[in-house]
Amino acid sequence: MALNYVGYQAWTVEQVRRKLHEKGYGADITDDSVQCLTDYGYLDDEAYAKASSPLPLARSGREHLNPVSTSRARRRGKRRKAGITKTLVGG
Repeated sequence: MALNYVGYQAWTVEQVRRKLHEKGYGADITDDSVQCLTDYGYLDDEAYAKASSPLPLARSGREHLNPVSTSRARRRGKRRKAGITKTLVGG
């Protein structure tokens, strides 16, 4: 189940833990699964943090027209919800 979950999108350790808990898996299975996925490189919180760190927005005044751009606060909130700490993103 965990491998299927991480196979199509990048996830954090915390997100995978929550998902396995929601599916009813115990702490031992969850810990073993997370360790295995981390060892094989499927989970990498540092890489996730770098990929989701705030990018500078265009200064054209038309940021609201770009549905892809999001505010720094929103990106920060998403990282926090994903279990990414400030130390991983450098501040």
